[in-house]
Amino acid sequence: MLANQKPNSENTLEPVSCPQCGSFRSIAVFKGEDRLHSFPGEFHVAECSECGLWFQNPRPRLEQLSGFYPSDYAPHAQPALQPVPIGDGTRSYLVRVLGYSHLNSPRPRSWRSWPIFDFVRVRRGWLHLIPRFIPDGQLFEMGCGSGSQLLLLQQLGWGNLHGVELAPDAAAAARARGLDVQCGMVENALPEWPDGYFDVVIASMVLEHCVNPFDVLRMIARKIKPNGELLFSTVNRDSWDARWYGTYWRNLDLPRHTVWFRKSDLMAALVLNFQDIDVCYDAQPIDFLGSARYRAREKNALMDRAFERLGERGLRIISIMASAWGKSSRIFVRCKKSMHSSCP
Repeated sequence: MLANQKPNSENTLEPVSCPQCGSFRSIAVFKGEDRLHSFPGEFHVAECSECGLWFQNPRPRLEQLSGFYPSDYAPHAQPALQPVPIGDGTRSYLVRVLGYSHLNSPRPRSWRSWPIFDFVRVRRGWLHLIPRFIPDGQLFEMGCGSGSQLLLLQQLGWGNLHGVELAPDAAAAARARGLDVQCGMVENALPEWPDGYFDVVIASMVLEHCVNPFDVLRMIARKIKPNGELLFSTVNRDSWDARWYGTYWRNLDLPRHTVWFRKSDLMAALVLNFQDIDVCYDAQPIDFLGSARYRAREKNALMDRAFERLGERGLRIISIMASAWGKSSRIFVRCKKSMHSSCP
């Protein structure tokens, strides 16, 4: 477990090798600041000269990383204790496709439950991170925050739920709700579990926070049973907003994000141990709007002013287009551990 050492104006940055190929050769892409929480300091994005991965280099020291997650960090917000309302269409999909037969079926004639709408339903990010139901299955969530997703899965019938969270306040909030959550780095928590123990591992926008997500994916492959599921979401460097905004890109999120993936980076890491890899791109207007707001603070670009006027509702069409072309900021992956995996 990391000490909760708070960052300061004299953060110590250290050079690091590429987490994908191990090369120490990289070129500077751009530098930036913490635009979300305004922690002081200047942070750096580099591109590996060997494999092309973008990663933070130099990077804050490991013992400082947890301090960059303040108590008001949005993903760590306190989860509601009331059950999440599940509509007819979503409930039907959970029952028919993902095996949640114990849920009450929707009204037989409700048009919202028609299978023809499944394609639209599965494109909703949160539903893409719901695993197939396994009675008495063991599930582990990386970076579970204060437990919102675990509480939702509990509501859907999962009983054996475990998680890990880097930020101490968020982990404490999850434990206060009766959840089995460790505080610390994923890299330290996963080795404590037996190989082949979990039926499912999930991670919502977490891998980009790991100092070496490729090592983490290999660890996950060891901890999942053959044919067990891995479901995760992460940032997509191939997105339109990443290209348009550069250092003002909302999902750059320096210094909390340490790696920014292309789809090719993820696929190369997954094919070694996983199969049936299904990729989905999520449409989030806030990614375009947030980037425009960041740049508008320092520049007076016409596009930024137009996006601010449109707001999230007005930007929904462009975000859906980005999703359809595989150019949105968030990528969702569902896959199974291969029976021929090199991991146990």
